[in-house]
Amino acid sequence: MFAFGLLLAGSAQAASLYISPASGSFSLGSNFSVTVRTDTQGQAVNTAEATISYSSNLELVSVAQGGTFYLASPGSPAKGQGSAYFGGGLPSPGYTGGAGHVGTLTFRGTSVGSATITVGSGKALLNDGQGTNALAATAGGRYTITPPAVAAPEVGSPTHPKEEAWYAKNEVELIWTRPANAYGFSFELDQKEDTVPDNTLDTTVTTSQKYPDLEDGVWYFHIKARRQEANSAFGPTEHFRIQIDTEVPKLFKIQLVGQADLNDVTRTPTIEFEATDPGGSGIEHYEIFLDEEEVAERGASPHTFHKMKNGPHVIRVTAVDRAGNERQSELPIIVNGLPLVGFFANLQLPLYLLFALNLLLLLLIGWLIRELQKLKKEPGVKEILALRAEVDFTLNKLRHRIHKKLGGLAADKPSVEIVDGIEATRRHLDRKIVATGESLSKKLKT
Repeated sequence: MFAFGLLLAGSAQAASLYISPASGSFSLGSNFSVTVRTDTQGQAVNTAEATISYSSNLELVSVAQGGTFYLASPGSPAKGQGSAYFGGGLPSPGYTGGAGHVGTLTFRGTSVGSATITVGSGKALLNDGQGTNALAATAGGRYTITPPAVAAPEVGSPTHPKEEAWYAKNEVELIWTRPANAYGFSFELDQKEDTVPDNTLDTTVTTSQKYPDLEDGVWYFHIKARRQEANSAFGPTEHFRIQIDTEVPKLFKIQLVGQADLNDVTRTPTIEFEATDPGGSGIEHYEIFLDEEEVAERGASPHTFHKMKNGPHVIRVTAVDRAGNERQSELPIIVNGLPLVGFFANLQLPLYLLFALNLLLLLLIGWLIRELQKLKKEPGVKEILALRAEVDFTLNKLRHRIHKKLGGLAADKPSVEIVDGIEATRRHLDRKIVATGESLSKKLKT
């Protein structure tokens, strides 16, 4: 099955066959590959053959023809019990170089200890028209099969448990499990997501680590483990993400839309706002308050308020970033909008009552003006005093009737907004009646 070449002596013999890499450490049960190569020592070679032997603690998994001598010889590549064969050639002018690829072997370690791979025999035929064998030397490889690597530790954090979340604390504690057969750990903390710690043990006892004062930003904890044997390999690396943001969002302003005077604001104002969190976790949501009462737990800009009461108010917006840091902004305003329209839009009875009262007031004013004109034609002190007394009596009687009607409405226990509307109506009509009386008195004096 296998073809064996002879080592020939002579001045033409200068080429070599060797195994690459010549050494290495591999864990038990893992696969590793080596290549068979030729160094022609400056001569042109068009054919190469190699018979490979290996120790009993290696299992030959597969063989593959090399890329340099790609015209495979009959039976190449081949693998047997404890050996393998490669043979191949290429057209003229052949190959000249130090790393001609003859073949590739993949092995698996079956027991812990030292393992060897050797080139038992071979050929390196020159491209000289005579097929001169120029092979002068061979070199094998020696490898260490180590106990199997332990699994990666599982990492967690009581201070920053969720990798995707942001936290407003810069004191970090990390904990991890001890995998089966793990003796010690190598770990590192940095801001790169794929770092592999070095092969120096950082601890063989503890399974936790604290970092008391980390800067804001994204951090990564990397850790791997190995067995107690000095020649054992480290296992895979586990990575854990930590996100820190201890800074509050930047100062921001609340602005009224379409209203310039903060002391004369309508009952349905609209506000705009925008907070920023540069270099931090970013704004997560806004909370909107009116006079300490939350009106929007997750508000957005712009926001419109509905049916504010007359008088002073304080609008407050709280910007909350993804780490829970908060920044507040306030806007004091005074609402001067008339509540009557909103009141009577929800209550039909006062609407006709208001019309009736206004009509009654207009009729009274008309009657008083007519009487005044009569007195001007026939002036007399007694008549003027009597008319003034009658004006005062009539106005007071009208005020009493209006208050009685509105009081009846309030007795039905309406909403707070309706009560506000009734009180506003009383004040409005009182002012009208007083102003009318004063105006008529002035005219009577003249």
